[in-house]
Amino acid sequence: MSNYFTNIFKVAQSIRIGMGITLSYFRRKETITTIQYPRELEMVADRHRGIHYLETEKCILCDMCSKACPVTCIDITGSRDGEFEGSFAGSKAWMSKFTIDYGECLACNLCIEVCPKDCIHMKPKHLLDTNPAGYEGSTGFDNVRYEYNFAAYRREDLVKNLLTDQCFTTDDLAYSQKAEGLIDELAAETKRKKAEAKAKRLAEKKAAEEAKKAEEAQAATEEKPAETSQASPKESPEKETPPADKPKADKSTEGDSKE
Repeated sequence: MSNYFTNIFKVAQSIRIGMGITLSYFRRKETITTIQYPRELEMVADRHRGIHYLETEKCILCDMCSKACPVTCIDITGSRDGEFEGSFAGSKAWMSKFTIDYGECLACNLCIEVCPKDCIHMKPKHLLDTNPAGYEGSTGFDNVRYEYNFAAYRREDLVKNLLTDQCFTTDDLAYSQKAEGLIDELAAETKRKKAEAKAKRLAEKKAAEEAKKAEEAQAATEEKPAETSQASPKESPEKETPPADKPKADKSTEGDSKE
């Protein structure tokens, strides 16, 4: 029986201590954390990881953020071959789709770290080096960020289009599907032009080599007659006269002389 009342006393004491700490914060204005949203907005921490923002004009379509994503929630479609209908211009790149699925995103910040152009962010506006257009939000406050207004009742509405800084709609989907055909046509045209330019360079190189060989052959033909005319004719060697034969002595004479 004593344990029963002891437990009641301990629980009451724990509640008294906890509520005492809570009430002590109510007395200090600097510790009150309740805000009257949307008239008052909480300042976002420096290391906050929130809704992504893309500075499209800096993007080079390197696809590094998509490759670094551990859950593959980033989907990018575009071309570096040239501009096509309805495309969003980056830095020597044109995009038709750049989406992030927040139903899968882990807010791991890996896509931000690998970006070579520092064009994708998970930070508030006042922490960015640049002041991108459209970053103020719908209420007009300087520290408003998209994450204050980003909410959805349907799974498909959790996909954000970073090119428009809005939810990815059915119109965006229809355009991205249409743009895939345009991108394929543009890639085929670029490939054809490169093949033609390569064939032209090879033909010019071959023609230059043949012209060089013809010039060398002509120069060699012109040098041969000149060498023939400058050379002196060869003199025929004199025939040596054979020595005259000595007269043979008469044998009878020789015998007489010996006697």
